Amino acid sequence: MATGGSREEEKAILLNCVHELRRLYDHVTRSFEQLRNKSLALLVGEVAIVTFLFSDNLPNKLLHHSQPSYGVVIFGLGTALLIFSFVTYLAVISTITWVFPTEEYDMKNPTDRFKGDHLEFLKYLHAEYMTKIPVCIAKSKQRSDWFMMGTYALSAGIFFITLVKYGGGA
Repeated sequence: MATGGSREEEKAILLNCVHELRRLYDHVTRSFEQLRNKSLALLVGEVAIVTFLFSDNLPNKLLHHSQPSYGVVIFGLGTALLIFSFVTYLAVISTITWVFPTEEYDMKNPTDRFKGDHLEFLKYLHAEYMTKIPVCIAKSKQRSDWFMMGTYALSAGIFFITLVKYGGGA
């Protein structure tokens, strides 16, 4: 059986672990919010860039005048990449279902559930954070990967359409 001093030490260690895990959980959720803000900014920027690139009726010039076929292919590829990046950014900013370390039913009457035992409550919180944080990290990582794919597609799409517009392909 544990002595009173070791039980207090275990409680202090668990309390510190829970505080650190709470910080990690908050960091994961804040980094996702930053990712959403960046995606939203790039969506707005993409609309502005597309407006500029298509301002002189470029698709009609390509389709109704005798243009080199490579220009039409490059234009189509650039347009497809811009559409892909737009859809990807929309997916990144969509809502995400987080899992929370404590559920509402756990917190309604914690003194009854944990019988007033602070150590048991800390063990419960520690276990909950340890299972929920990896799930949230995986969800955030997936959106981060989508964000990077969208950024690469946006850059390549702008490059291809600019090449057609100003490089003589149209």
